[in-house]
Amino acid sequence: NRACMRFYGNEDVALYCANMQKNKAGLDKDDILKKLSNSTVVEHDHNIVNYNEAYSFINAECCQHLNRDLQKVKTNIPNRTWCMKMKELFSEYDHKRKILIDKKEDHFTEEEFNEFVSKINQYLLLGVEEYSNDSEVYYADKEAALLIRLMEYRDNYIYWTIDFNLPFTNNLSERALRGIKSKMKISGQFQNITNAEYYAVIRSYIETCYRNGVNGHEALVRLIDDNPYTLEEILKLGKEYLNM
Repeated sequence: NRACMRFYGNEDVALYCANMQKNKAGLDKDDILKKLSNSTVVEHDHNIVNYNEAYSFINAECCQHLNRDLQKVKTNIPNRTWCMKMKELFSEYDHKRKILIDKKEDHFTEEEFNEFVSKINQYLLLGVEEYSNDSEVYYADKEAALLIRLMEYRDNYIYWTIDFNLPFTNNLSERALRGIKSKMKISGQFQNITNAEYYAVIRSYIETCYRNGVNGHEALVRLIDDNPYTLEEILKLGKEYLNM
């Protein structure tokens, strides 16, 4: 029940790792996060284990997951207003950012950014007030947890407004893991952790090739011939593919 398949990657590289537990020991076994510098940003779905003093990278939270959590509050407690105001605010600024990116801009004005942060704080205070006035209803405990999380990790949720190179969501990771989730629904499980690790390595190789325009059949033939593409080769072929 505690075993997991993790994805590390970006538009060019996909790395899957299988672990028996969702803890720091598993992350350190993967040997990725502890090697990242303090200028690297890792976007995730509020994985608390990533907020560890042993790591130097910057944590950024996925805002699509935040939108889903805000919607759940509204669905379960219809009279709440703060959650939808917050959701609409994030969507509004995501849209504004896309317009700025299309115009080759790379940041909000100081006034726009300050207004965004001010409204977040305003809606958080509204949320606390609404919760305090009606804290006995169903789902109020989860609402309180979300409010506390937003207060504590506010800066991690708005990092995309500071660095326009960062995505609003970590949907790239979700899409990458979707195939594995489908496989699990069909087969139910991996036979053991060793087989899961084999699967992770093979999928990492094939998917990284695919992301760089490398033919999957050719990649597998080379793998069987004990001459797999190296990462350097794959990325070089990817650049050539983009320039075609």
